[in-house]
Amino acid sequence: MELLLRSFGGRFANHGYPWVRLDDGVTWIDWTQLTGDNTAAYSGGERGLLAIAASLGPVGLANAVTALDAIRTELVLAAVAHATGIGALHPWPADG
Repeated sequence: MELLLRSFGGRFANHGYPWVRLDDGVTWIDWTQLTGDNTAAYSGGERGLLAIAASLGPVGLANAVTALDAIRTELVLAAVAHATGIGALHPWPADG
């Protein structure tokens, strides 16, 4: 949820999107709704961010990354930085 709140002015965390749910006064994210047809109309950057947010949900990437130790986490962060072309943001660690 924090990624949605901090990206694009927080608009993707607002009520009115199919993935933002309100039950008994509690707002929650239906991670399964953050893909496919629900995001097709958005720009490539918006779709990318929403896909990453969905993968960080409780049944996706979150399970994988929380199992990593510090060294493997550094490698994943460097891989993401390099894949986006901003490798200097998070360089490859000396040892892996």
